[in-house]
Amino acid sequence: ANGSGKSSVLYALDWFFNGTPISEIDVHGCKEGGVLEPGATVEVSVTFTDLTAKDRERLEQYGRGDRAEIRRTWYADTKQTKV
Repeated sequence: ANGSGKSSVLYALDWFFNGTPISEIDVHGCKEGGVLEPGATVEVSVTFTDLTAKDRERLEQYGRGDRAEIRRTWYADTKQTKV
């Protein structure tokens, strides 16, 4: 259905994997020209399962088991991203 968030998920994955620029307007509830609450963030978490030995090798410290969860967070206050 329209308005269910399909595009938002694709934008979030594009940011997660490709580092597409992100700004205040991407924070849920932010209106154009509005002020964000202190500590506002955007966070995307991706979980990979059924990792093979090759996958674990490529993921290095993130792929120690059969699954890996990687989180990327953008902080509105500093405009910085942490992986």
